[in-house]
Amino acid sequence: EWQQRRSAAQAPGQHDNTLHLPELALENSASRVLAMIRGFCRGGGLEMARACDLRYAGASASFAIPAARLGIGYGVHGTNRLVASVGHAAAREIMLSGRRYKADEALAMELINRVLPDGELEGFVRKLAADLASNAPLSMAASKSIINGIIEARGDFSAGEALIERCAKSEDHVEGRRAFMEKRAPTFKGK
Repeated sequence: EWQQRRSAAQAPGQHDNTLHLPELALENSASRVLAMIRGFCRGGGLEMARACDLRYAGASASFAIPAARLGIGYGVHGTNRLVASVGHAAAREIMLSGRRYKADEALAMELINRVLPDGELEGFVRKLAADLASNAPLSMAASKSIINGIIEARGDFSAGEALIERCAKSEDHVEGRRAFMEKRAPTFKGK
């Protein structure tokens, strides 16, 4: 589906909205949202996990944002949240390298809240969810709203949006998708 949705010139924005709207729903929900991460958490999956309030991973989980390896301009909102989560130095490494991170590395850069042995992950997250359910909902909703407001207090991103559109229409974007589908290393030209 990714290949089909990303292939048409107008489709990248539509594809991005497919992720962006649910991401905003998670971020803006008055409820507490927990992510329980097992296995691969990459690209849009990682973006959805980062939209959650708290993120817990099994020891065998791995994380990546492969946009640079696929010729994709990663969204301004998602990049803003990434910088707010891990800081600009780690965000630059994640975005520019496109490399995969093990769970302990993701924890060290504060991409996730905690790593647990795979067999203990679900029990821990279920207990935490029950504990959170006993806390004052209005207090937690207020805290969540204030934290989100602090994260979103940024400037004008129109230049970034224009660059994302340029990526979406580039030959590199086509090459990145093609290489991904053919399971080979892409050859980017900066066009």
